Amino acid sequence: AQCPAGEKVIGTGATPTGAAAPNIEIRQVIPTHDLQHVLVNGAEDEPTNGPWGVIAYAICAKVAS
Repeated sequence: AQCPAGEKVIGTGATPTGAAAPNIEIRQVIPTHDLQHVLVNGAEDEPTNGPWGVIAYAICAKVAS
């Protein structure tokens, strides 16, 4: 997830998606050092053959420098 120009990350979130979503564990939700992006990683907590992914959320706002 990425903030628009002139805004910074002030909050984060993530959710698993796809048929295997119930078997996916979100492991990390990390804002980048410049507070412009949110990186997410997930993994299967139980083996699955179903498709899955993760969606990262960035809550952005204009903040004083």
